[in-house]
Amino acid sequence: MPHRSARSFGARCLVLLVLPASAQLASAVEGYRTYDEYRAKAEALAASSPLVTLSSLGTTAGGRDVVLLTIGEDTPARRPAILVVGSVEADSLVGSAVTMRMVEALIADAPADAGSSGVELLDEVTFYVVPRPSPDAAEKQFGALLGETAKNDRPSDDDRDGLIDEDPAEDLNGDGMITAMRVADPAGLYRPHPDDPRVMVKADPNQGEVGQYRLLTEGVDNDGDESWNEDGPGGVDFNRNFTFRYPYFKPGAGSHQVSEPETRAVADFAYDHPNIFLVMAVSDVDNLSKPWKAKGGGGRIKQSVQQGDAGYLARIAKRYAKIAKPKGAPAPADGPGAFVPWAYYHYGRWSLGARAWWLPTTPAEEPEAQAKPNAKANPPDGKSDGAASEPSGERVEPKADPKRAQRPASKDPRGKDDFRALRWFASAGIDGFVDWAEVDHPDFPGRRVEVGGFKPYARRNPPPELLDATPLVALLKAVASQRAKLEVVTATAELLGGGVARVTAELTNRGRLPTASEMGRIARQLQRLEVELRGPVGLMFLAGDARQDLGVLAPGQVAEKSWLIRLPTGAAIIELTLTAGEPSVGFVEAPIGVALGRPSAAVEDSAIEGGVQ
Repeated sequence: MPHRSARSFGARCLVLLVLPASAQLASAVEGYRTYDEYRAKAEALAASSPLVTLSSLGTTAGGRDVVLLTIGEDTPARRPAILVVGSVEADSLVGSAVTMRMVEALIADAPADAGSSGVELLDEVTFYVVPRPSPDAAEKQFGALLGETAKNDRPSDDDRDGLIDEDPAEDLNGDGMITAMRVADPAGLYRPHPDDPRVMVKADPNQGEVGQYRLLTEGVDNDGDESWNEDGPGGVDFNRNFTFRYPYFKPGAGSHQVSEPETRAVADFAYDHPNIFLVMAVSDVDNLSKPWKAKGGGGRIKQSVQQGDAGYLARIAKRYAKIAKPKGAPAPADGPGAFVPWAYYHYGRWSLGARAWWLPTTPAEEPEAQAKPNAKANPPDGKSDGAASEPSGERVEPKADPKRAQRPASKDPRGKDDFRALRWFASAGIDGFVDWAEVDHPDFPGRRVEVGGFKPYARRNPPPELLDATPLVALLKAVASQRAKLEVVTATAELLGGGVARVTAELTNRGRLPTASEMGRIARQLQRLEVELRGPVGLMFLAGDARQDLGVLAPGQVAEKSWLIRLPTGAAIIELTLTAGEPSVGFVEAPIGVALGRPSAAVEDSAIEGGVQ
C-alpha cells in the first residue's frame, strides 16, 4: 500500500492547526457552559438557596474541581440519599445541562413537595448532584480545534508503542474541526450508501457490492506505523475507568482501575456516604428505556442483574416509560468499565442510567409516512429533490430543503442512525454535516482522499432549548417516594416478675422497595439493618443481644425481635429506647416506658422517619 511517513508534514499541520475555527463550529456547543461558566452557575445556585451547598470532591489533573451540589435540609448525611451524576460520557454536555436544571427544579418545587405525612421531600431525602464529573474532558468541546473525545488531560500511550500522544488527529481542510477521512481503495470495506453518497456504509458482498474506500479519522500518520490518529492527546475516559468489567489495556481505560482523580473522587465520595440508596446517571448505558434482564445467578462474579432485583428495576423503568415516553431511544451502550453498572454490581446500590436526549424520529420514519410517501419528496422519475441526490463535494446549505425532512426512510437498513441525524438536521435547520471534499494527503500520493462527515458533537449536543429535565425530576421524586421506609409497628414491655421484663418489637418496611437490593446484599457494601434496645445504666440483657440484625425487609415484610432483660433497681419508671435502621434506609425510634410494680406502658405506631431523634 502506498504510504509515506508524515513526519515531514509536521510544519504544514501546524499551520492548519492554528487556523481559526469557522463560525459554524460553535453550533455543537452554543448555549452550553464552559467550565468557568458552569462553576459560576453552581456558585449562583448555592447562593440562591439555603437548601444547596457547593463543595468540591477533588481536583483533576487539569486543575478543575469536580463540583458537588448537596440539596437538603440540615444534617443531610443523616437522611437517605440519591446520588445524581451527569455527563458520565464527557463528550456529551447534555448531562451536565440537564442535571443543573434538575437542581433548579428540586429547589423551586421544594415547598410543594409535601407528601401525605406533611413532610417535604427535602426533609426526608438528600440529593447529591455531580453535574460534570470529568470537567477536563468536557472542556475539550470548547477548544479552538474541535474533535470528538471523552478523554481527560492525562498523557497516555494508547497504542502501546512506548510513545505518548505522538499521533493526534489533524485538521487537513482548515475548518477547525476533526471529522472523517475516506481514502479511495479497492480493498477498502466501505462505500457510499446507494441512497445518499454522504453516508458511508460497509459493502455487502451478498448484494454484489465491493468496497471502495477506507474510512479513517481526519489526520496523518505521524509515527509512520500505518495507523492513523490512534494516540492523540489525553487520556482516560471517566466512563471506562471503573472496576466492573474493566477493559484492561484498551484506549481510554487508564493505567489501572479508578486511576484518575475524578473517578477516584466520585467513588470515594460514594463509599464515604453510606446513606446513598440510589444512583442515577445521565448515560448512554441506559437501563430505563431498555431494562436489564435477569439471566440467572451467574456464578461467583455477577454480571447480570439478580433475579430478586429485576422486577423492581422493571417497575421503575415502567414508571419512567409513562413519564418520559422514550420513543425511539437507541439501544443501550455496552459499558465496560462504566459508571452505571459499577454502582449496581460493585457499590451495591439501585442504579439507574438514562439518556436525557437522543436524535428524535422524523415523519419519514413513521410507518404511515413509509406507507404513503410524500409525492413531492419522491417525484415519479425517482429523483429526490433533496440534498441526497447532490453529487459528493457540493456544499449543503445550513438550512436544507424542508422537503428532505419528509423523505421516507430507506429500505436499506445500513446507516440508519446517520440518516436519522441527517433528517433531523434538515428539519431543525442545523448545519451538522461537512460535505466530502478532496484534500492533498501526503500519506496517500496519487489517491483520492476526501475529508467530511458529521461535525463533532453535533449528534450529541442539541440546542439546549430542546432539553427537558422534567421527566428525570419526576422519576427521582417517584423513586424517592417509593424508597424503603422502616416503621415500628409495636414496641412493648411485659413485666415477668423479679425485675425481669420481656421486650418485643415488630418492625416493617412500608416502602415499595426492599431495604437493600439482592446485589447490595451480595456486594456487602451496605451497612447492616439493625434494631437496638437501649436503657439506663445497670440494664442487663439475659436473652437477645442489645443490637440485632433485621436482615433485608421486602415491602410489607414484618420482622419481630425480642429481648429478656433485668431492669435496674431504684427507679419507679424505667425508660427504654428502641432504635432501628441503617444510613441508606434511615432510622426510626420508639420510646418504651416500664412502670415497675404497675402494668407496662406500650408505645405503638411510634415511627419517626428520617433520623434518630
